[in-house]
Amino acid sequence: MKSNFSSQDGRELKSALSIYGTSAFWRGNPMVISGLLFIFLAFVNAFSIRHKLAHHPIAEVLHDSGLFSFFIGPNFVQNCIQFYASNQVGAAQAPSIPGLAQAEARAATIWACMIPLFFATVMTIAGIPFHDCLFFVLFNSIPALAGWYSPGQAGSIRKRLIPMIVGIVLFLAFVILSLVPGAQLWMVTRPAFLTVPCSIALATVLAFTVLTLPNRVYQPAHIGDARSARSKTKRGKQETSKSVFHRVGQYELSQMLLAPSIPLSLRADVLASCIAIPLIATVIAVLFGGHGSFTHRWIWAARTLVITIACTNNWLIHREHWPILFVTGRFGSRLQFVRSVFKAALSRSLLTISLRTLSLVIPFAILAHYTFPHALMITVELIACITGLAFVPALAFLSGHTPSKGLVVAASFVSIFLTQIVNPFVLGSSVFGIATIVAVLVGGFCYFMAPRRISRSDWPFGSE
Repeated sequence: MKSNFSSQDGRELKSALSIYGTSAFWRGNPMVISGLLFIFLAFVNAFSIRHKLAHHPIAEVLHDSGLFSFFIGPNFVQNCIQFYASNQVGAAQAPSIPGLAQAEARAATIWACMIPLFFATVMTIAGIPFHDCLFFVLFNSIPALAGWYSPGQAGSIRKRLIPMIVGIVLFLAFVILSLVPGAQLWMVTRPAFLTVPCSIALATVLAFTVLTLPNRVYQPAHIGDARSARSKTKRGKQETSKSVFHRVGQYELSQMLLAPSIPLSLRADVLASCIAIPLIATVIAVLFGGHGSFTHRWIWAARTLVITIACTNNWLIHREHWPILFVTGRFGSRLQFVRSVFKAALSRSLLTISLRTLSLVIPFAILAHYTFPHALMITVELIACITGLAFVPALAFLSGHTPSKGLVVAASFVSIFLTQIVNPFVLGSSVFGIATIVAVLVGGFCYFMAPRRISRSDWPFGSE
């Protein structure tokens, strides 16, 4: 990259920055609606905490409500910038236009650094010092670094794999830490001499990561990788027809309808659904549960993990692969194809949601001394409610026109986060029963009515 900044660079940067305020940025960006939603929730969260701080200490306020919008919101807004900048820098015509990739990277860097400043400013409405707010937002924006650092298709397998592994580790650490109110309290009560240098370091890493995006996207592939790829081509073609369909079972084939990536096996789904939630709850209880017995700490941790039961409720977002599967002719008409997708979603939801609910409720009921009827009622309500919510995002297709992908993304995330806000541990099983009935009725309506509307929508979806 150039070491100096010329007047031509300034004009190109100004042009790149100006596009962010036009329809070229907003239209076709699936994360925009979700980003705007979390900006709104950040203001609501800030004013709510400010009101509570007038009557209660900050430790009690954060334990009850937390700063949810300020560690989720910045990442969603960063995703809006990432989606647009990655398309601009990674476009096929970008290398042939002098200065385009560099200008887009610089513009994205400015916006990526402005996002934490904006959320930190909003957070000060709650009455928390700005230096603590900025440190909190920057620290919780770490998962966005994995998205910025992704080198795409360029570089060796190792260079592509390392950022992916680091991103997964950071995301898991982020999820665990974000569910611990004690960690939030610690971050927003640090002295300035600690938070200011840390904020500068985090902002520098963020800026450098975004600014060097073109260097990784256009990095030429190593000759050794190309040779090994060519040597494997013949073997791959010979083995494909013989081994692929033997390796993929009926369960995996049905999962291909839900996601374009490699489908999960039945064994992997069952093991993950049974083990993940109790393991995460145990880790949170041991490391962040504070004082008290392990039983009370585990019960407290389990209450914060209801959202994980519905964490894969995003099957309707990924539809780019539908046309490819449809033209194979294995699913009949367009309507039959969409109904096959909904049927696959229902079967997988009933399996994974049931197992995740049981893995959470059974140990919770034993430790909390719930009676069998009470535990059974909570289990049935959670399974029914979250299964119904899995189909609620399809309401976007019943509005009379083809919805934008951003609207479907927002609806999917809202239905996921709703399970953490509205659940039997918060409302009680009796009141939650009403929410369950509503979710089942709406979800059932979508299951039977939405496929016909979706089958008449414009395909393919990859241009959304």
